[in-house]
Amino acid sequence: MISEEVKSNYRAILDIFKNEKKHISERSKKRWRYTLFVYLAIMTLLVLFLLFGAINIQGPGLIFAFIVPAIIFMIPLASSYSWKGKWVEKYKDEVIKPIVEAQFPGIIYEDNHHISERMFNASNLFINPDRFDGEDLFSGKLDATAFTFSEIHAEEKHTSRDKDGNTTTSYSTIFKGLFLIADFNKEIQNDTYVYSSGGKNWFSRYKRVRLEDPVFEDRFNVYSNDQVEARYILTPKIMERIVELEDRFGENLYLSFRGHNVYIAISESYDMFKTSFHDEVNFTQIERFLAEVESILAILNDLDLNLRIWTKR
Repeated sequence: MISEEVKSNYRAILDIFKNEKKHISERSKKRWRYTLFVYLAIMTLLVLFLLFGAINIQGPGLIFAFIVPAIIFMIPLASSYSWKGKWVEKYKDEVIKPIVEAQFPGIIYEDNHHISERMFNASNLFINPDRFDGEDLFSGKLDATAFTFSEIHAEEKHTSRDKDGNTTTSYSTIFKGLFLIADFNKEIQNDTYVYSSGGKNWFSRYKRVRLEDPVFEDRFNVYSNDQVEARYILTPKIMERIVELEDRFGENLYLSFRGHNVYIAISESYDMFKTSFHDEVNFTQIERFLAEVESILAILNDLDLNLRIWTKR
């Protein structure tokens, strides 16, 4: 998938990152071995002193005496985590980002950004979240279709109080997965929502739309405040493509058609664009990353958004 020109431009850079990764791994191992030796020495001396009465520690002091070495033992873990995290961030900025943008001209990749909460709420697919996060933002144009997508984790806050008046706060997931917004190339006057039959919904204030495609009817629920426009949007070909889309991703699928946009939410249990310190540093690993990007861009073609069959008013 990666062109020979791009490979030629980035071979030397990949070698640099391989060497940096090797250096970090060796540095982490050395620090672990040294810290383990110090930790075991301290614990051995502490136990011996206690057994032979060289020191007399009781109660909280005894607990503290064992906690301090344990904290010391955790220091290299924190250091290693920091070094590896900085390496991954640099790798994504200096290798993944430019290769993605070279392979897909017109696309901008920002690994530390995501679709805004306001844009997420504009889909009206889910209740407004109390906690919102995400990463790996892609935006640009595919032919004439403007789009943006990223991974999103939206959560709802729950607060409970026990009989003693103690308050407990917890969060549950509203949506976790890929969220895509694309230009539908027609100013939609009303709202139409499509979601997998197994997916949760809150569209009770809209009317259920019945369609003549039995496969689509079995797999999806459709709600709208305009039955005619919903059928105009959901042509037989569009319904067929949505079914294929669910087959491809194998997860709950949500779509809304509002304003001039189509919003597509695909529940995913894994990080599609995860780059780990433990991954191999080679073009094969990068091509897997690019394949994930390409699979999302294919959605725009799957739904015929580039055919410009719609005209905005």
